[in-house]
Amino acid sequence: MLLKIGQLARQTGLTVRTLHHYDAIGLLHPSGRADNGYRLYNRADIARLHQVQALRRLGLSLEEAGALLAGEQADIGAIVAQQIAQLNSQIENATLLRDRLQRLQEDFVAAAEPDLEEWLATLELMAIFDEHLTPEETARWRTHAQSSRADEGRAWKALAEHIHELIRTKVPPDAPQAQDSARRWMALVDPHLKRSPQLMLKMDALYRDQPDLQAAAGMDHLLFAYVGEAAAHYRLGLYARHLTPEQLAAMREGFLRHPNGVWVAFCRDLGALMEAGVAPDDPAVQALCLCWHQLFEECYGSDPDVKARILHAQANDPQLMLGSVWDTPLRAYLDAGLAHLDAQETSAQEASHV
Repeated sequence: MLLKIGQLARQTGLTVRTLHHYDAIGLLHPSGRADNGYRLYNRADIARLHQVQALRRLGLSLEEAGALLAGEQADIGAIVAQQIAQLNSQIENATLLRDRLQRLQEDFVAAAEPDLEEWLATLELMAIFDEHLTPEETARWRTHAQSSRADEGRAWKALAEHIHELIRTKVPPDAPQAQDSARRWMALVDPHLKRSPQLMLKMDALYRDQPDLQAAAGMDHLLFAYVGEAAAHYRLGLYARHLTPEQLAAMREGFLRHPNGVWVAFCRDLGALMEAGVAPDDPAVQALCLCWHQLFEECYGSDPDVKARILHAQANDPQLMLGSVWDTPLRAYLDAGLAHLDAQETSAQEASHV
């Protein structure tokens, strides 16, 4: 049985152009030619073509398929392993897409009239989160979002727009309306921060470092800097209830010079060690405890009475706890590290007097 190239193309579902290409690269030569020059394929040629198609369905390239069929040296095990890895990647991507679609479907069900702009913004945010968070972190963030009020997303958007308007109209960060906006910002952050401080700290870093995420969420560096300054003035007012006017005046400059972002970065580094199970007496934790001492003195000064008042206020004033990690397990972890550091310094001082 001999088939012309057109007949073979129809039988295999390939194009004549593809069969010409296979002939040109030496993958499948026709065994004969008709008097008019047409290519003719015999049973062996057809069988070889079916083998090529089978190897292609496994994901092999034309070069790899040709090498195998020619009996050349080829690491079949490595080729199969490569195809398995590719399939695993495809399965992972397909699973990710399925989960994303399921979450979007849930959003549609939850919203009586889903807004296209909000839906697209949600889709973009999900894609960014999936790229930068682990699957476990994404699941935890999704749980947080589901447990929040249905209108929280709109509250974030409205607050961000309001703060941008304050910036545009040059309202100073120490103005009452700016401080109130900072308080509202911390109130939105607080429940998520209390449930999973390390995840929220990572999300904070993502929002600060990813322009695409900032654009999708309507937030930018200008907004974060403004909220940080306004929050500092707001907290300074709260500390006034725990310090004398002289003590407050003495710490004011240093406190305002260190925006909240410095403490956020410190907490993120400390929280990473805590989540990794690093002991409080580990050198890495002890190094951060030394940094804490330095940061504390730069912000609040070195007066022991002021230090005691500040620590008491942070642990007992509900308004100071708002948007703070210091009433989470991270505080106990830091205290354990500081206690070990103090014990080491005491031992060193006693040894020096022997």
